[in-house]
Amino acid sequence: MSLGKTIRKWRRRNEIAELNRLIPAGTSIISSNCFGGRICQDLKRPYNSPTAGLFFILEDFIEFCTHLRHYLTEASLTFTATSKWPEINERRSREGLNYPIGVLDGKIEIQFLHYAEEAEAREKWHRRAARVDFDNVMIFGLELFRVTEADFEAFERIPFTHKYLFVREIHGNGRSQIQVPESRGKESVGDGIRHTRAFYKALLPRLRQQ
Repeated sequence: MSLGKTIRKWRRRNEIAELNRLIPAGTSIISSNCFGGRICQDLKRPYNSPTAGLFFILEDFIEFCTHLRHYLTEASLTFTATSKWPEINERRSREGLNYPIGVLDGKIEIQFLHYAEEAEAREKWHRRAARVDFDNVMIFGLELFRVTEADFEAFERIPFTHKYLFVREIHGNGRSQIQVPESRGKESVGDGIRHTRAFYKALLPRLRQQ
């Protein structure tokens, strides 16, 4: 193994160890995409949240988090063949995607990207939703596509203390925003799975301040 790879591996191991110290055991990680699931995998923790292997448009995610208890304990989950979001339909058509699209209370769409069938998506959603500790929640949003200034403002009003929105550039006085320097000047903040280390490097300084 080259020296460069050895150093990167050592740094990643240290970052994961520090995350493990800073994110309390039992935390329910609510994420707008697969980034939360990746944290659980790296920390070798169970999915104490149903938001693994899927993604939300940020507007839907904000509504979901704002009324989290309702959407996880009372809302009905149905499925639709067509998204209300044109960008989602275009991507599904372009990339030949056929994953299930869930709908909570006829309003919030869940893009079950890494699920093959509705039955699997439904079973895992309800099973993992039952594990959520509403007194120990950490929320992660990502600026990917279809994000507006209203979304940045609404994210700040989510009624949880530990909430973080990864962005390309800081917008307004967003206290919850965390800039990912590697994404500056790009169309989105990037893939939280393929570029996990960039997100961890940006997140750790904020968690140290908590």
